[in-house]
Amino acid sequence: MKRSLRKITLVSTLTLVVGLLCVVPLSAQFFKNLLAGDKKVPVMIQHPPTIGLTVKRVAFGTPTGDCAEDMVGSLLMPDFQQQNVDVVDEQHLRQILAEQNFSQNGEVSQQDKISLGKILGPSALIFVQVYECNASKQPLVSNQRNYLNNTVQTTYISQTRFSVRGSVQVTDLTTGQVLGAHNFESHQQRQTTSTAGQPEFPQSDEVKQAAMQDAANQVHRVFFPWTETVDLSFYDDKNCGLKEAYQLYQSGDHAGALQMSKNNLTQCKPSHKNEETLARAYYNAGLTSMVAGHYDQAKTYLQQAMQMKGADAATAAMEACNRAQAGAAQVQQYQAKLARVPAPAPINLTAQAPTAAPASTQAVPVTGAAAGSAAKPSAATRLRNLDQLLKQGLITKKDYDTKKAQILSEL
Repeated sequence: MKRSLRKITLVSTLTLVVGLLCVVPLSAQFFKNLLAGDKKVPVMIQHPPTIGLTVKRVAFGTPTGDCAEDMVGSLLMPDFQQQNVDVVDEQHLRQILAEQNFSQNGEVSQQDKISLGKILGPSALIFVQVYECNASKQPLVSNQRNYLNNTVQTTYISQTRFSVRGSVQVTDLTTGQVLGAHNFESHQQRQTTSTAGQPEFPQSDEVKQAAMQDAANQVHRVFFPWTETVDLSFYDDKNCGLKEAYQLYQSGDHAGALQMSKNNLTQCKPSHKNEETLARAYYNAGLTSMVAGHYDQAKTYLQQAMQMKGADAATAAMEACNRAQAGAAQVQQYQAKLARVPAPAPINLTAQAPTAAPASTQAVPVTGAAAGSAAKPSAATRLRNLDQLLKQGLITKKDYDTKKAQILSEL
């Protein structure tokens, strides 16, 4: 029995020794990296919009699916307006369609889309469809054992999730061409924890707002330039003044950090005793040059850092620099194209009507407030148009009943 106990003790001791031999080098490397002066800083990379359609006016069709109206009315329309894009909302779009007596067979034909484009000017027709928009709540339990005192710590988790999934379809009203459906999807979650029992669940509205905003951001990227934030290393060694450059960058003085990094490089070059510090000086000069938009100079510095030992982060920075340079060029091309697009003219319904020549050509503002100035079709025609709008899904049943009652009351 004693021999067995001595054998178990010996095996346990050997296992512990082997474990320590494995852990010590890892810890030494960890502390070496910790003391090496490798900090993370956020760097912005520009991206162009997904589609090449450049317009200064959009029209939103009837959104479909749960949450769709909230997304369009509360998030997408304000976003477009903040980008200085004129917005024709669903109500005014329906009014324009009804006033123009478009021929419809279940959906707006390509010819009608082109006719609508002549009324609105260079513009896009946007339909938002949401397939999934729901919350779920799940109680969870986590048990963690403390092997030192052989106890179990139980943590109760209340998790609230919210999922939004759908698509946005875009039509170029200049050509009537459908530019395809662009999908969006977001899954957000929040949780509360307690060791005294199941806590309250986070409010669904809070998680919903986060999911909806994330989905709206994805739609934003379809139409407008956007920025991506990446975390890159910034070396703050005490040698050669690298720490001072890092402090300038952290304070928001990026121009000062660039000049300091160049000075650091000049200071490090003559000694060349510490190749690691020199490599990091090249790296910092490359990083700060990239942030300043001097991409070719940045890549020259980073290439020097990659040829030396000590700046392991140079490869990731070079990849980010290439993406940043390409993105900046594409955004510049997009902005130049946008600048050539004239401001949208007031909407002129009567001048573009496909029916008989109108008595006047009064311009109608984007809000559609003057749309009623056009000559009214007969009640029978308006009822037929109303039926087609309902079949197409451009109006709700409630809108249909209200408008139908109004038309009949005029007889």
